[in-house]
Amino acid sequence: MSRIARRKLIAVLVVAATALAPTSAASATPADLAPASAASVDADRLPEPPAEAVAAAERAGSGPVLTEKCARERRQKVASARATTGDATGKATVATCSDYKPASGTGGARPNAIPSNCPSTWGYTRTTGCINTTAGVIVYIVQTGAIVGGFDYQVVSYANVSVTSRSWTHETEFTMLLAWGQVAGTFIRGDAWCTGPCSANPSTPDQWFYALTARAQMSVTANAITGGTPVNVQTNVGWWFCNVAWYNGCTNALIATPQPVRCDTSVPGASPGCVFGHVVPVFNVYSFEHPSFARHVALAIGYGLKSRLTRLTDPTAQENNGNRACPASIPKPSSDWSCDEYPFRSTWEGAYTGGHQYGRTFDGCQIAPNIAQVRQPGDNGGYSICLIPATENSGGGSDLSVFYRTNRVLEREAFDVVVN
Repeated sequence: MSRIARRKLIAVLVVAATALAPTSAASATPADLAPASAASVDADRLPEPPAEAVAAAERAGSGPVLTEKCARERRQKVASARATTGDATGKATVATCSDYKPASGTGGARPNAIPSNCPSTWGYTRTTGCINTTAGVIVYIVQTGAIVGGFDYQVVSYANVSVTSRSWTHETEFTMLLAWGQVAGTFIRGDAWCTGPCSANPSTPDQWFYALTARAQMSVTANAITGGTPVNVQTNVGWWFCNVAWYNGCTNALIATPQPVRCDTSVPGASPGCVFGHVVPVFNVYSFEHPSFARHVALAIGYGLKSRLTRLTDPTAQENNGNRACPASIPKPSSDWSCDEYPFRSTWEGAYTGGHQYGRTFDGCQIAPNIAQVRQPGDNGGYSICLIPATENSGGGSDLSVFYRTNRVLEREAFDVVVN
């Protein structure tokens, strides 16, 4: 069979990991199908899968297969071609299909900049978003559906944002895991951009991608344009594979898109910066640092007071909360002791802004019964007060202020309190 004839019979199937592409993309077919240094490709050469590729497929429990969904689509397209063109072979049909692919492991080295626990679906902290999964390309004959080549590859896509900068880079790395058959001369091509009030600097060079040792990288650096209100910016890295021996030239595009990044200038005392705003930050209270402060918070939460609080930034409202829960008239053993309240005065759940009708205390808190009764099991209302060492109270308050700033917790934004 001639090279031209074979090219007319070959199409490409892309098998994508589940969470890579939250948005769809149209098939991309660049006018120039090869990098500047591309050598001629022998389209008639269909090498057998190398032994190491077969072993990798067996270990992964997966290999090149025409999924049920894509096989059904191929049959429908062949039938349509027969009905409209009278072509009994279905050669007029160009079949390019995307489908999900079970993860086949995450072999290959990981970049040092990504979290060590980067999951197989998008995972996040307040300042990182990452996915480490697999996708694949399958080459098959349109007429018969026979598979004549393919490869599996690892995709690691990650973004590390900064709480002190409006600029960050979203990087995506590709590592070949398994390759065989009609894939010689394949290269990866991409695009990268940001959506929202932002500017983008993409880096998506054409890169060869068909050998078992192949690696490629693409990235986009986003710069958020912030004003008086917070803005949401989303980065995207899209890619597809091209080969001059394939009938339709290139596969359809896949896109790695993390959740939007929120950038703002609204945190008191902090420079402009960004976070993954959908992640609820956690304020960790450590017993080894402030044992009395931690004990009070743990008792309050243990008796049913809310552990998810909402930030309050208005100084007057914060003062009202403090005066309601811990008025200066509360007797103290000495100046070394201080009145601590929970929920914190800098939250909407505080004693005044939370609309609480009463306060409670705990054994060992040195609060007189005429000021607050000891909380009993089943009573999860009101606020809580306790006398603790003044150094611990100021230390806990300082930790909370740092937490607000380093996590860019905005007015009326929720956060969780956890005692360790």
